[in-house]
Amino acid sequence: MKLSCLSKSLTGTWGGMAALQMLEVSLCRELTSFPDSLGDLKALRILRISSCDELRSLPESVGRLEMLQKLTVESCAKLESLPESLGQLTTLKDLSLYDLPLIRRIPSLHTISSLNYVFVEIYRI
Repeated sequence: MKLSCLSKSLTGTWGGMAALQMLEVSLCRELTSFPDSLGDLKALRILRISSCDELRSLPESVGRLEMLQKLTVESCAKLESLPESLGQLTTLKDLSLYDLPLIRRIPSLHTISSLNYVFVEIYRI
């Protein structure tokens, strides 16, 4: 499922999507945050978030995405932090983080033995 939006919130959009395996959220220029219910997408394998200019954080519930294998976060100019719960993604194989100028710290990933690929490129102005 590819989601492009004009809203500041995605509240209430996850109902009935328990079997969703891929979610791409792009060009949601006004989106400031994700609901905690993001972590309820238990079958999600791929999450890609890009060009969400006002996004400031991801919820800790990301750590509940038990099947997540690929996470990409790119070009989110105001993203200030990544959840510590990233270290709980035991099935994560591919992590790509780039063009995130306000990120100062990457959570510990040493507990994720399944990681095969990590790409981090943070641009600072």
